[in-house]
Amino acid sequence: MFRDQKSALRLLAATCAAILALGCLVLSQDSQAHKEIEEMYARRVMAIKKKEFAYLKTLEADDYVEKSKDGNVMNRKQADAEADEIFARVKEVWAYSSTITSINDGKEGNEIIVEVTDRGRLSILDPDDKILKISAQGRSRDVWKRTHEGWRMKSHEELESKVELEGKPKQ
Repeated sequence: MFRDQKSALRLLAATCAAILALGCLVLSQDSQAHKEIEEMYARRVMAIKKKEFAYLKTLEADDYVEKSKDGNVMNRKQADAEADEIFARVKEVWAYSSTITSINDGKEGNEIIVEVTDRGRLSILDPDDKILKISAQGRSRDVWKRTHEGWRMKSHEELESKVELEGKPKQ
């Protein structure tokens, strides 16, 4: 099969180098995707702090769905309508942060699953136009998919949430 042992060793070395290079390329692509997703969350945090809530909707995929911890599911149109109602009442955002706790590959090659913990403090107008102080923290799972327009959030699932209204826990 091989002319000599040297030829066999060269072929083995070339094969190993190709496998390592391919592995590094895949790792590099995964690392790049993870970096891109981390940057999306950083921009999201800045938009929330600046009350630029319309930006959040630009991150959603056309088939976006949202699931609350009690199991209620909304499509993009429903979720956006609810968000618009809430965001219109936000007066001030004092603090907001997101911490990515895990990033994993999704079922499809163009998907990434992110678990994130968010914390925030803000003031909001209640229906009687009284300003209320809210502190909230939550944990969620987001599925992102790469599209021709870049990364878009396919789904958002609330896993845990804790809200305090005027310093008192809210159910």
